[in-house]
Amino acid sequence: MKPIPSLHKLFLFPLALLVFALIISAQRAPMAETEMTLNAAISSGTIEAEAVSIGRYSGKSVKLAITNNSNKKLKIVVPAGTTYVPGEDEEQTLIQLKEDFIVLEPNGSKTHMIAAFCTEASDMSPSDGGTFKISKNTNKKLTDAIGYIADKDIDGKSFQDAVWAITDNRSVSHIQPTNPATQEFRKYVAELTNQKNTWYTSPQHRVVNEQRRIVSQTIIVRGKVEFPSDGKSIIRQEVIDKDSIVRFEMPPATPRKSQKVTMDFSVRVRGWEPGEYTLRIMKDDEEIKTYPFVLS
Repeated sequence: MKPIPSLHKLFLFPLALLVFALIISAQRAPMAETEMTLNAAISSGTIEAEAVSIGRYSGKSVKLAITNNSNKKLKIVVPAGTTYVPGEDEEQTLIQLKEDFIVLEPNGSKTHMIAAFCTEASDMSPSDGGTFKISKNTNKKLTDAIGYIADKDIDGKSFQDAVWAITDNRSVSHIQPTNPATQEFRKYVAELTNQKNTWYTSPQHRVVNEQRRIVSQTIIVRGKVEFPSDGKSIIRQEVIDKDSIVRFEMPPATPRKSQKVTMDFSVRVRGWEPGEYTLRIMKDDEEIKTYPFVLS
C-alpha cells in the first residue's frame, strides 16, 4: 500500500508551480516604452538620427535612419510641422503635415519613411541621397493648416497642392475634393490664403525635368454647373478664350424642365495656353449663365 502524501506536500507543490508561472510571465512581459520627441531625443543624445532624400519632393520622400543609444525601448514621436532643410540653397525644403512615430528596441536601429511635402515650388527637387537638417516650421499659415487636418479624414493626395497654395500662392483649384472632408479642407485653405474657392477643379500633371525643376500642366478642368431650363429650349455649352474664340463645344441638349438643372462639366485642356477662359451656357442663342476659369 502506497503512503498518502502529507497535506504539507500537497500544498507546496501547486504553490511552487504558481511561483514558477509568475516568474516566467514576468520575464515575458513586454518592456515599457519611453516616449520622446525626435528633436528632444537627438538633443539629449538618446538617439542619433539622419534624414536622407530619396529624390522626391512629395509623399514618402524622407528616409529617417535612427539609432537608439540607450538600453530602453523608445517611442520616438516625429511631430507634424517637422521640416527637412536641404544642404543646397536651391533645393526645396520639405515639411511633414501629419504626426508619425518610430518604435526602437534597446540599442536598436531602424529606417522609417516620412511623408513630407515641398514648400518651394520654384526650387529644385531634392537630390537623391542628399541629407536634410531636421528643423521646425515657422510659417503660421502652415501651422494653422496642420492643426486643421490633425483629426480629420483628409485625402493625403491633397496635401502638396494645399502646401503650395499657402507657400507659393498656387490656386486652390488644384486641390481635388475627393471626399467631403477634403472638400471642406479646400474651402478652409481658400479662406486661409484669401482665395476664392473656385467652382471648378484643375488637377495638375507634374514631372521633374533634367534640371530637377517641377513642370506642372493642367490637363483637365471639371466641375458642376447649374442653369434653369424650360424643358423645350436647346441648351448649349461652349468654352471661349479671352479673345472670344470658341475652344470647346458640348453637343446641344434639351434638359428636363427645372429652375435648377445641375450637370457635370469636364473639358480636356492639355496644350491650351495659360490664361482666362469662360464656360458659357446658351439657351438657343441667348447667354443665360457664365462660369469663368483660369489656366495657370
